[in-house]
Amino acid sequence: MTATPAGAVPTVRDARARYFAANRFDERGYADRWVRLQAGPIPIFIPNTRSRVRAVRVHDVHHVVTGYARASPARPRSARGRSRPGAPITGPRGC
Repeated sequence: MTATPAGAVPTVRDARARYFAANRFDERGYADRWVRLQAGPIPIFIPNTRSRVRAVRVHDVHHVVTGYARASPARPRSARGRSRPGAPITGPRGC
């Protein structure tokens, strides 16, 4: 990540890089062939398809633009998590 000059508006790429660094993520996850999801104590592996990578890239920018931090696995924010308390399903990034 390159530093943004004083007074300059950071790019979305710069902001995403800061979000990744703050949450210990990196872009390598976009290239992984498989993704590990956690359903309570059970790990689930799914293929990291092109359409999923495209959706995750948009999702990551959503976090940058809205300022939402990643969700804690103990406190999911999705409707799915709220409708099934006690059985949170979180992605590889905890959101």
